[in-house]
Amino acid sequence: MLGDEGHLARAARMVASGSKSGDPLTPAYQPGEPLGCQRSQGNSALRTVIRHPDDRMVSVGSATMTPMTTTDPLAPFQWLNASESQAGPLGVIFSIAFVRNLDPSEVVRRFSKGDDSGQESDFEELKDRIVEFKSGGGDGGGHVGVFRAGAWSVAIEPYGWWATDRDVLAELSRDCEVLAITRHDYAEHSLAYAIDATIVTGHQLWYPHIRWGCDPDRLNDHMRELGMQLDMTDDEYIYDADEDEPESNSDAWDISRSTGVPRAFALAAKVTGVSFTADMLDQPLLIGPIAHRR
Repeated sequence: MLGDEGHLARAARMVASGSKSGDPLTPAYQPGEPLGCQRSQGNSALRTVIRHPDDRMVSVGSATMTPMTTTDPLAPFQWLNASESQAGPLGVIFSIAFVRNLDPSEVVRRFSKGDDSGQESDFEELKDRIVEFKSGGGDGGGHVGVFRAGAWSVAIEPYGWWATDRDVLAELSRDCEVLAITRHDYAEHSLAYAIDATIVTGHQLWYPHIRWGCDPDRLNDHMRELGMQLDMTDDEYIYDADEDEPESNSDAWDISRSTGVPRAFALAAKVTGVSFTADMLDQPLLIGPIAHRR
């Protein structure tokens, strides 16, 4: 029989080797915690938890251990934070919309106001169409590319911001669910979450403590897990539009400004289960026009 220390060592080996979910002794996972461990607040004691075949969870021992190194949750999304000089594939103006339970063709139809169901192509073709379109001025890139990711369709809108426009978002989310993010280095970065034509919650990425919608706190638990500051006061977070930099009594402004975009996509991954990584640009896209104009 294994004692407590034997159980703990066995569980640690399982964590290190990456046990599969089908294994009857898969370590329990809680978002934001090291796999297989739960931390007691205020000390470094780790208690290993094992999932039994009947889905019960029991602890099998504890020990004082060095905290496990965890993966930075923002790391997969830093490519979306590239500066203009770094020349990321999407540039510094783009929108991404995650649309639940709609086929890509229906997503294209909604962006095109029912006039187009899309043509299959790739990201290079999408960029070419945008270059041709945007020479006209202030209506964005004029095109969207959509692919399927599980229960969600993901709409890519380079050089565009229509996905988070309130009227467009209302139509896009009719009878479904949409989480949309816009990065716009010359205007505002924003996130909006809508269900059935109603904005549930939204915020500018630099100001996560200022939210709007019919249920603005809906995603707060996920946001706090990602380190977003939601309970700030005016004394802690002051921005003067006439100044080059905001006045602040904390580091919150610097954190929000430098990590707002990757945190938004990490939040989207928590809500949708879809991690928008750079390799997704390599798959076929259904491309169509965006009919909306200012």
